[in-house]
Amino acid sequence: MHPRTRHLVLPLCVLAAAGLVGGIPAAAPAQAADVVTYVPLAGAGAYARGIVAYWVNNNAANLIKATPYTPTVNVRSRGSEPTPDGPPGLVGENIKPTSPQRNMNLPKSVGKVFFTDIDGNPRWCSATVMLSQYKNVVATAGHCVYEPTAQTYHFNWVFIPGYYKGSAPWGIYVGKQAYVHSDFNARRDSGRDYSFVTVHNGVDSNLSDVGRLGDKVGGQGLAYNQKIGDNLHVFGYPSGPLPSGDKLTGKTLKWTYGPSFGVVALDWEKDRSGIPSILRAKKLVGVRSPLPADGSSGSAWLLDYNSGIRTGYLNGLTVGVSDTDGDHWTDTAASPYFDSATYRVYQAAAGLRSGGIS
Repeated sequence: MHPRTRHLVLPLCVLAAAGLVGGIPAAAPAQAADVVTYVPLAGAGAYARGIVAYWVNNNAANLIKATPYTPTVNVRSRGSEPTPDGPPGLVGENIKPTSPQRNMNLPKSVGKVFFTDIDGNPRWCSATVMLSQYKNVVATAGHCVYEPTAQTYHFNWVFIPGYYKGSAPWGIYVGKQAYVHSDFNARRDSGRDYSFVTVHNGVDSNLSDVGRLGDKVGGQGLAYNQKIGDNLHVFGYPSGPLPSGDKLTGKTLKWTYGPSFGVVALDWEKDRSGIPSILRAKKLVGVRSPLPADGSSGSAWLLDYNSGIRTGYLNGLTVGVSDTDGDHWTDTAASPYFDSATYRVYQAAAGLRSGGIS
């Protein structure tokens, strides 16, 4: 195993935050540094409180009727492995992994992000909490924040750890500001389909402040420029049928485990004008996984996961799944390769304070 360079969490962020006047996302996201694009989601005040109300009013009707936001990438074949762009690195304390076991202790940090898409439909993805200076960063797939085909950010964005049937046991956390890689924003590069989002302090259904996200559920470290072939745990909320005949509902957290490998992906799809376009994808990382597509977007890939302390290092996020052997069942999940640029996008979010929504 390659030695891993270690960074303890993040002394500062070199990027200035965009203003959050009224909390409404900007028409065009701001550019910062050379790889980071960021956009305001919701500032404190009436707009953020309205977002919470959208989800909790009428007995949480919009939470309950929300549907999964399906991955945008299908793996076509195994390919050459992605390569690091620098030395391997870890953010977080030293973690001693445990072997997979039948009675796995699932991470409290994994939950669902909810948002409305461009057509006003309530949708959701999987996501996880990251270690950060102010305990306020959530990681998910980039397309769970930004729709590259329509070139617009999603609205009413919230994170709910431990979500189940309309309940929010540790609070509702309104997104404050989202950070993505500039190549995903501008070029629709699925090899950069990840996002790190700062969230406000959580609130309950009465809008009472319940504190910072990381204080409630902890957070995962970050691993980047790691070698391909390490074993990874994948945690998410998939929904759909399995070869066994069982059907997952997306209501409970599921996991799979296995070594990573290089894959390639190239998808044709039509944009909103009906014009065929290509979702760009460079070298991606794959893991063998039977988990279906719906709900898998944003699932956390954790390196060196320790079941006892429910902590590991985020080393990928599901952005697509595929049936690579033609039997009509999902067998592979795909993620961008996390390199130094991923660390820089994470770093942009991890040093920023959020505060409450009132």
